[in-house]
Amino acid sequence: METIFIACVSIALFCSVFSIVLTLILKNELGRTNNEILECATRTHLLKLEISTLETKLNPPKKRRGRPRKNVQPKVVHSLGEL
Repeated sequence: METIFIACVSIALFCSVFSIVLTLILKNELGRTNNEILECATRTHLLKLEISTLETKLNPPKKRRGRPRKNVQPKVVHSLGEL
């Protein structure tokens, strides 16, 4: 009877140790995967910025010629009532 009890306890102990070790391994893998996802997202963002910069260099925006206009009311040169 004692040998069956000891065998059951040893099997339960082995299963608990195995599950703890497996949990720690999976936690490390999950952390590594999260770091890789963050690195990939950062790299994607930087590549999009670089593509945007290269597109701007390849197709530069049209330059506006001349001096910029001010939003001023036009001056009245003469009025019809004064002659």
